Amino acid sequence: DLSLSSYEGSSVNTFEMSPYECLKMVCQVTGHDMDLAALVAKYFLELPVDEPTTTKKLPSMKKIIDFMIDIFLDCVKGSCLVVIALDDVHFMDALSWKALQQIFERSNNVMIVCTSRPLKTNKLSIEEEFWTLLNEHKKNDSKVMSEKAFQHIDLQPFSRKQVGHLVASLAEVEDDEVDDSMVRFVYQQSGGMPHFAREILEAINLTNLVVRRESSELLGWNVDLSSEQLADKTNAFSSLEQMMMHRVDSLDREMRAAVQVCAVLGREFLMSDLVLVQRDCMGLQKAVDDFEFSKKFLDKAVNERILEVTIDEGNDYHDELNDMEFDGGSDFHEDVLYRFRLDVFRTSVLYSMLESRRRDLHFVIAKALQRQQKQKHDDYSTDYRGMLKLFGHLKACADSVNAAELALKIGKEFENLGLSSQSLSLYNETLEIWDPGVHRDDDPERTTIGGIESQVVYAIGPTDLEYLIKVKIETGKCFANVHDGTKSALTYEDAYSILKEAPSSEDIEDHAMLFPIFSGLCLALKWGRIKDDAEKTYEQELVARFVLEANRHGDPVHEARALAMQGVMFYSLGKLDDCLETQRKLDDVYDVNEHSTGICKSYGSDRAAQNYGLCTEWHELLGNHDEMMETIEFVLNILLPKMEERNVHNQFMMLYPVLIVMKGQGMAHRALQIFQAHIVDMFEQHYGSNASTFCLAMYKPTVFLLKLLAAKDEGVEISSEQLQEIVDWVTDDKAGEFTQDLESVTVNLGRDGIGVVAEICLLLLENTTACALMSGDVRERIKQKGINLVEASVSRSKDHVGFRYAYKEVKDVLKKLLSIS
Repeated sequence: DLSLSSYEGSSVNTFEMSPYECLKMVCQVTGHDMDLAALVAKYFLELPVDEPTTTKKLPSMKKIIDFMIDIFLDCVKGSCLVVIALDDVHFMDALSWKALQQIFERSNNVMIVCTSRPLKTNKLSIEEEFWTLLNEHKKNDSKVMSEKAFQHIDLQPFSRKQVGHLVASLAEVEDDEVDDSMVRFVYQQSGGMPHFAREILEAINLTNLVVRRESSELLGWNVDLSSEQLADKTNAFSSLEQMMMHRVDSLDREMRAAVQVCAVLGREFLMSDLVLVQRDCMGLQKAVDDFEFSKKFLDKAVNERILEVTIDEGNDYHDELNDMEFDGGSDFHEDVLYRFRLDVFRTSVLYSMLESRRRDLHFVIAKALQRQQKQKHDDYSTDYRGMLKLFGHLKACADSVNAAELALKIGKEFENLGLSSQSLSLYNETLEIWDPGVHRDDDPERTTIGGIESQVVYAIGPTDLEYLIKVKIETGKCFANVHDGTKSALTYEDAYSILKEAPSSEDIEDHAMLFPIFSGLCLALKWGRIKDDAEKTYEQELVARFVLEANRHGDPVHEARALAMQGVMFYSLGKLDDCLETQRKLDDVYDVNEHSTGICKSYGSDRAAQNYGLCTEWHELLGNHDEMMETIEFVLNILLPKMEERNVHNQFMMLYPVLIVMKGQGMAHRALQIFQAHIVDMFEQHYGSNASTFCLAMYKPTVFLLKLLAAKDEGVEISSEQLQEIVDWVTDDKAGEFTQDLESVTVNLGRDGIGVVAEICLLLLENTTACALMSGDVRERIKQKGINLVEASVSRSKDHVGFRYAYKEVKDVLKKLLSIS
């Protein structure tokens, strides 16, 4: 529950409100965005939200985390000390670590206590930068050490003496009143782990094994038992696993079956989960009341210290379950979350079951959960916890097709929320369905094809192969979304290798699944993530097959994408006539009204439309001035209005070559207006200033370049304030720093980022008003920076036939910069 006690004048009792009402109230008091509150409540906190939101777009993940931490910090700012205690943080996901990092960095009254298993064997999902920061605080050499502190404590097992003290404390006697043989037994069986030692002692306490001896007055083993009897009884405590199973074996048959069902349900589960599945899993008689049986079993399991109650969820689920045609009339309404007291307890139960029994239970539970979700929700796409739970059971019962289909659905939802890293984790987990050792890259005995065990590839059926490839494709897309071009390329290569080697690939009916692989591989080649020979043999083979398969398939969406790819390939080979011939074929196939949406859906952006932008450069290189101007107007007047305005990456890829051509034709001002309206403004409108996109680093330099050219060539006024802004920007050391991936893209589009910044330097030096604002030292710095950048740009493009337009642009800039005195 959230508290508003820290806000002056607030007398609201939040304990009488629902969690979402609390969140809305806090937003009203603190002035936070109510629409954002609804989105966070619905998608991340899984709270029921009935009212619609006016927000048309999902905010960035950074904005969502900022919002959630803002709310938390606002709620605790009136407290002297707030303690956040988190157990088993080695299970915590990367986003939770990001939230925790913000709390650590922004709060001044919060103490965070995290516990985990040894970090050598349990890797944290924490970002390396944050982990380094924490360790700097530990070393006491951080600038903010006076405000922040971090302490890393390794908890070692108890010594034998400490275990003896624990035994004495629990028995409420002095240390020297405990028999040494008993201490030795507990120490050996627990390995010195305090929690395990306590479990053993409390289990022993339920028997008559330990008494205070009259002869020695020591607490020790019962001397009235024979050595055989003592050995037989202590055998149940010879290991923690044995002790746990002894406790389970003491239950009756139905109770033991219920423990097995709970173990398969998971480490944590709701009572409603057990009620939902127990009849199918345990074969209960019709007369048995589901609710009463569950309540009776769970109470006994808690008393036996097998389970523990963790959270009272407070959900009224009884009527919902009755609506699902379950028997029972219990008046128990509160859903309760249970969990196994020890992981080893659940593990022991699972290992005691036959694998076929575990798989059967997972299958029955999966079917019950599917039935429940369909009955509770017409569209349950936002019930992520429920979908992930279902996925886990489908995977465990080896239902590969349904598990993969669900994983792909969840992954797409996560990507829409900006959770690409979570999608990647899910896709990697899905691959384990077909090859449990898929992540054992260091195993020398594994023989793989595309990262999958070769025997699996040779034996896999066509349906499973299709879903395996789909998961690989989505993984490749996700890596591209998080700007990891190398892993994206490798994933597409893996998918292609599997398809080529798997015998069942011939039986796949829909070859459209090949096309995203071709597209992804060719993009990786263009970005330099896959090495090819000078003749581009691999790329030519790939593109030829793409065009062939697309023609066979007959879908204009894929035909257009294949032809667009072929045109780009011909340009990279310096075959401009072939480029234009391919473009004419594309004209015959592509209709923006019919095909643009489909291409974006399949490939992320309209690659066919983007080729028209490149075509303007091809015409200019061949001296086709009229055709060049016609193509410019076609892009601006026919294609651009049909593009989805929020897909700013698509707009950039299509317009950037056009704008580069326009600026050389005395149309820089018009180019500036188009770039501002359709890219800069649309990004700001749909995503906000805190968001990011692949080409964002090119926005500001492109605007500055076009402003300066519009002033020079067309006499468009540019104020001293605007000039000073450009001077300040270009003299910053970071101006001219672009990622390798971005430069690989922009040089293919006609101008790399450093070439743009170099021309900005030239134009400032040619502008008399700008020069008047600069000292001699500043002018010299700008000149030298421009020369350094343009020389690097020339070096990149000079000997590459596919970068002819980029080279044509920057060689003139270099000549002019060198001529400035």
